[in-house]
Amino acid sequence: MRASRGFAGIALLYSAAFAYACSSDAPPSPAATTDDAGPDAAHVSTDGSAPVPVLDAGPLVDAAVVDAAPPPPPNTVVQLALGTDHTCALLQSGDVWCWGGNVLAQQGNGTVDSTPHAPAKVAALSSIVGLTAGNHHTCAVDALGVVRCWGANPIMELGHDNTVDDAAAPDAGKDILCSGLPCNPLPREVTGLGAAKAVAAKLFDSCARLANGTVKCWGYNGSSGMLGHAGPDLACFYGNACNFNASLVSNVSDGPLALSAASGCVLTGGTVSCWGDNNVSELATASDTNPHITPVAIMGLPSIAAIGAGNLTRFAVGSGGALYGWGSRNAGELGDGCDAGVASAPQMILEAGVTAASGGSQFACALASSGLVTCWGSDVHGPLGPTVDVSAKCQPPTVVGGLVDATQIGLGFGHVCAVKTDNSIWCWGYNQDAQCGHDPSADPLCNGSKCDKNPTLVVGLP
Repeated sequence: MRASRGFAGIALLYSAAFAYACSSDAPPSPAATTDDAGPDAAHVSTDGSAPVPVLDAGPLVDAAVVDAAPPPPPNTVVQLALGTDHTCALLQSGDVWCWGGNVLAQQGNGTVDSTPHAPAKVAALSSIVGLTAGNHHTCAVDALGVVRCWGANPIMELGHDNTVDDAAAPDAGKDILCSGLPCNPLPREVTGLGAAKAVAAKLFDSCARLANGTVKCWGYNGSSGMLGHAGPDLACFYGNACNFNASLVSNVSDGPLALSAASGCVLTGGTVSCWGDNNVSELATASDTNPHITPVAIMGLPSIAAIGAGNLTRFAVGSGGALYGWGSRNAGELGDGCDAGVASAPQMILEAGVTAASGGSQFACALASSGLVTCWGSDVHGPLGPTVDVSAKCQPPTVVGGLVDATQIGLGFGHVCAVKTDNSIWCWGYNQDAQCGHDPSADPLCNGSKCDKNPTLVVGLP
């Protein structure tokens, strides 16, 4: 099996630094444009000699004045980005705030430590318009189209060479060693991209949607073709193939991106297309398990309004609010109980009302238009909410108790966060490093790690 060997090596890499990471899944877990109508045409004569007389239409009448909606407050949460043990939020002001673990420099504040962090602004960033998180790294794109990434870099997921130049110099130009792994504690520009307008990440890969509509990716490639080519690549830790050079993925149409482990999907005009690894039918092809370096259209779906992804699963929300999924179903990630096989064609998970969906490690959640959040799969870290026992696997879709009026959701490896209508952020699940936004010392254990099954308010944000 091609990808399984590569990810096993990565699992060893991270298990050496993080004994708490436990999952049989792959190791730890997204704009409208306005057309310019152009300048008004001038009134000219047919022969160009003189202006054509314009008849007086009478006195000017003031057009009806329509008050524009006031801009959102600067502290409005625009986007959530959740990794394995850290969480970040993009605010309307363009500022990014992060909290949780920092042993691999996930806080982007120039330091590395094992102390759980309360929410704090990433000082080196401003005017950010897009945010995403992978396993232990985060990337942001600013209003000028510059992408910067920080955190762990053993698979070159930060978009630069992971050679440690000087372990004593924690500046943006050099990686240091964090728990024996290359990392960068300050946001560092990803070069070779051109202007970007959106970013997406998952596990050990990062991609940017460029202003010209194309997509470039960097990080883990293995034999999956996630980076849009089959090699040659560079050697990373444990012999994994990766590349820090942003690589063009051909034939990816313009539209929202969603990444999972070593594969990606794009939504264009209601149609979903995916590329990369296909070991567990991530590309929804029953007769073909080969990787694809260019997108393959996913058949059997209606017109789609939104897409999402877990580590080894894909999700699509129909224009009518029905939720579909395909890929791995080992722990009930597709909401239909345990099945050792895979879903090689999209199957319906929820019939209606869904506006967004995403997945973590062997679990997934959906946001409904009613403001309720429903989750399913494995509850090993407590992400399914207070009504589900932490020993549960293959749990069917269950509404998360204690949470209403949600408007956004974000999923990490084992935790979930939601933004409510009052702009507050509530998190639950895996909280070993305060990624749920509060001190984990008083939390119970979920299979050996700290967790909080009750949605809890994140305090300390502006």
